[in-house]
Amino acid sequence: MRRLTQTMITLRQMSDNFVVSARKYRPQTFDEMLGQEAICLTLKSAIKQGKIAHAYLFCGPRGVGKTSAARILARTINCEQLTPQGEACGVCPNCQAALHQRAFNIYELDAASNNSVDDIRRLNEDVYIRPQQGKYKVYIIDEVHMLSSGAFNAFLKTLEEPPGYVVFILATTEKDKVLPTILSRCQVYDFKPIPPEQIAEQLRRVADAEGLQYDPRSFDTIARIADGGMRDALSLFDRLASTAQNGVISYEQTLQTLNILDDEYYFYFTTYLYSGDYKRTLLLLDELLGKGVAMRQLIIGLADFMRNLLVARSPETVQLFPYTGVHAERFMTLAQQIHPLFLYKSISKLVACERNYRSSQAKRLLVELTLMGISEMCGAFKNATVAPATAAPAPAPSSSQSSSTAPAAPTAPATTAPQESSVQTPQATYQATPTPSEKKKSPQLATSQPKQYAPKGSSLRISALKRQAQESLTAQEASATQADEDSDATESGQRNEPVTPDELLKWWFAFADEELTDDAYLSQLLHTVTPELQPPHGLKVSLVSNIQLESFERIERSLLRYLKAKLHNDHLTLTTEVAAVEQTQHASTAQERAAYYAEHYKEVAYLTKTLGLRIK
Repeated sequence: MRRLTQTMITLRQMSDNFVVSARKYRPQTFDEMLGQEAICLTLKSAIKQGKIAHAYLFCGPRGVGKTSAARILARTINCEQLTPQGEACGVCPNCQAALHQRAFNIYELDAASNNSVDDIRRLNEDVYIRPQQGKYKVYIIDEVHMLSSGAFNAFLKTLEEPPGYVVFILATTEKDKVLPTILSRCQVYDFKPIPPEQIAEQLRRVADAEGLQYDPRSFDTIARIADGGMRDALSLFDRLASTAQNGVISYEQTLQTLNILDDEYYFYFTTYLYSGDYKRTLLLLDELLGKGVAMRQLIIGLADFMRNLLVARSPETVQLFPYTGVHAERFMTLAQQIHPLFLYKSISKLVACERNYRSSQAKRLLVELTLMGISEMCGAFKNATVAPATAAPAPAPSSSQSSSTAPAAPTAPATTAPQESSVQTPQATYQATPTPSEKKKSPQLATSQPKQYAPKGSSLRISALKRQAQESLTAQEASATQADEDSDATESGQRNEPVTPDELLKWWFAFADEELTDDAYLSQLLHTVTPELQPPHGLKVSLVSNIQLESFERIERSLLRYLKAKLHNDHLTLTTEVAAVEQTQHASTAQERAAYYAEHYKEVAYLTKTLGLRIK
């Protein structure tokens, strides 16, 4: 019993001495602020020149240092011995009182709990009492957007013309909810999210100060998911520190504690999707769901992963890439092997899935359909040569290097374990070495001419003369394009696979859904009219009006190229015709309409006769 009592006393002492890292390592000077160099420089310059405004408004997302900056500013303008750099000395009585939160001239208010007119009225009365110590009486009002409309109006006059010894420092995360009349009376400073690299570096300093060993990837992961907030990052750090075994924060522990999916799984997802292997994709999804991974977080993570691949492809956008080291080299190696249009379309589908996820009644089916839709796009990119970036990417790590530094590959079920090297390892090459004829042939997607979409309704207004001029201008270009296609087909060999009606309709509708997302009229037109197979290789499309024909001609060449690629038949031809529509002569007068209905519908004739009805 005595031993248990001593243990409880020891635990109580430890809990009494523990301070969360977000408070323990709160910045105390402007130089310690992270990611807000421009704001700190402006405030220090104003303090050194004695140009203190009567009202400040600090805006920005949570955890970026708005309240910390307000406290530093309040302490600095009351410091008795400013440093030459415009910082508070930290040793004078005013600085010591502010550091220990016992200053009588610095007031911190929470607008969420003091948002009534009476609270602001009491504040207006208190401002006329001079400070007991220090030069300025400072009011720090946090979350000022929570004030009621009446409280805002009661605060206007005092905020506009306070006594000379009063300084208001307002802070908010939602600037758009603050009245314009309040904004116009304040100096507004917009705090930006803290860069991930600065957050990771600060976490390393904190870990060193706490005597913890760590895997650098752990802090890089925290910096990414903290979304620019240092407070959130330090809160996640405390969770890891409390579960650290023998004072070591490992990468595996970070993933498990924070419930984060390893990037290795995203490498596998991307590899399977780009190779068109939807079966392994769905089995890997099922494996992750069995481990308790949330589907929405999986979709968000996969979209962010593909976004990182997209920005890693080009030297102009590589500065937006959040990774460094060997992990970055794997990203860049994989990014050079995937067509950028595939990444763009995949991200669009994933974002749409995440947007519809909450309202969906079949969430898993929605996610599976999205992944299968991405996998289905692979056919358009399999034969397309990926254009290299303008600058050479970072070299891929050697097999021994990657095996020692990269995280372990996820364990897949025995029935779904990849057998081909091109799928098993995400770094594997996705295309064979191109032959001379393939080198000469430009990518199928890259050579397709951009769609010339007309504004809505323009097909009803375009004149025949304008259409003839446009056709004459593009005639030479069309003939040259056709000549190039014939030449390429001759060099690479003619494909002549048989075409079935089901396959034809499948890719016909796929073109309408995937390639015509920006033109609802043309997409609906392709769903309305269906092609008819004309042996041996002809496709015939019957339209009902010249307007439809005019619209269809804008996409005819790109549609034919798409069908040739999907159906693996280079002999396909496409013809169009305007079918004659029988014009039915309808009755125009009431008597004619009555006679028409009585003749064609016996019920109308029966009612007319039985009830003695007549048309006036």
